[in-house]
Amino acid sequence: MWLLGFISFGYATIEFEVTEDRLGVYRPEEHIDNPKDYADNRDARQLDPRLRGPVEPGELLVDPRTGLKNYIANEQGGWTTSSRYIRDSLLRAIELGRQAPTNVERYEALRLLGQALHCLEDLPSHSNWVELALIELGYTQVFPHVGRNTQITILGSGKLVWPLVTGTYGSRECVHSILGDDPVNQISIADLNDALIEAQRRASELLIRLETLLKHVPLALKELENMQLAAANLTTAFSLPAEQISRDIYPIFELRDKILTIVYDATEKVLSFQCA
Repeated sequence: MWLLGFISFGYATIEFEVTEDRLGVYRPEEHIDNPKDYADNRDARQLDPRLRGPVEPGELLVDPRTGLKNYIANEQGGWTTSSRYIRDSLLRAIELGRQAPTNVERYEALRLLGQALHCLEDLPSHSNWVELALIELGYTQVFPHVGRNTQITILGSGKLVWPLVTGTYGSRECVHSILGDDPVNQISIADLNDALIEAQRRASELLIRLETLLKHVPLALKELENMQLAAANLTTAFSLPAEQISRDIYPIFELRDKILTIVYDATEKVLSFQCA
């Protein structure tokens, strides 16, 4: 996942580094997924304390006040909900952002904002929200994906609606995601080798064009030579254990990211000065 992120986005260290803690574990509320049969109804916390406990029957019912499944936004039952997850993520991001944060705190605030927005994006993509919206707009022949005889009356308004529900994510989906057409399955040594060589080329090009901006990095050119040598040796390095590979190539990623960050920061300052 770390290498896929580098190949996709061009950065691999500091806030872009994929760690076990940042990657986390699968929890349904983070994606507005239906928790039914989560971990085959066992207590998944015995495998990893970050996982959630057994599903309570009340979570799977429809909230008559909203027409949503309880696990989505009904916080009165004591179970985990996506609405609580989104709110906690945003409040923590705001808290970190207001503390005159260091870069580490600022990066964490942005990550928290990203995870909240991801959960919000999953509402239309993981549910029948689009179908229900079309029905609301008058497209009566749209199938609501919950059966046509499942309508409920919303308390307080008397409105008749189909419930909004989401699907489950189980072992079959996990296997398909990892072993199917997912980009993770397409990573090869050649892809990483090409990406590192391209990173070295771009960094060298930036150094040549903006050498005056990088005088406080006296070892940059020497380190870039090391980057090129390391990239050339990647094909043999991948026979080593994953931990050693990560340890050996991390300095390459780190220097490259530092150089690009310095260059882009300096460029932004020049552009800001010109605009002013």
